[in-house]
Amino acid sequence: MIYAIKGKIIERAGEGLIILENRDIAYEIWADKELYETESSEVTVFTIFLPSENEWRLFGFLKKEKKAFFQLLTTVNGLGAKTAMKILYDASVREIARSILENDLTYLSTLPNVGKKTAERIVLELKSKVKQVLPLLEETQTDDVEVDLSLFQQASEALEALGYSSVQSRRVLRELFSEKKQWGMEEILKAALKKFFEK
Repeated sequence: MIYAIKGKIIERAGEGLIILENRDIAYEIWADKELYETESSEVTVFTIFLPSENEWRLFGFLKKEKKAFFQLLTTVNGLGAKTAMKILYDASVREIARSILENDLTYLSTLPNVGKKTAERIVLELKSKVKQVLPLLEETQTDDVEVDLSLFQQASEALEALGYSSVQSRRVLRELFSEKKQWGMEEILKAALKKFFEK
């Protein structure tokens, strides 16, 4: 099947969908965050084609390790391609891998559309497989963001107590942690609330 496509992004259609042109053929590709937000117009996209009963979708990633991890996630019973893409749209692959290896259900349960039961299935079904992508993760070690998981969880719970949904809270917190600052609880909450008011 199609391993990768090199082409030019001619449109960003919203909700993670890009249009990539290659030799007069335009492909609809559901992109991860790095691909969707890249400033480069000429890109090499690592792709996965997944047909279903209702639609056929082409998923695309800027990095091979995210493609490999997407393939692993979609093998988990009850975890579909759309949910796997939502997880990888925001989360660090290294943090997901670390959480699986260390049985960190708290972190996994903060991922989009992942509750406690799904988190348990992810660990059970992927713990022996996740080492397959570790060499790829080492190649891109400096590209991922380290997250203080305890602070992340506490801040997420505090925002939810203020009336924000878990999905909204996690998304804003991931944006803030990507800034690579040394956050305290008070600072992270103030910054998160400021982002909510700006939206």
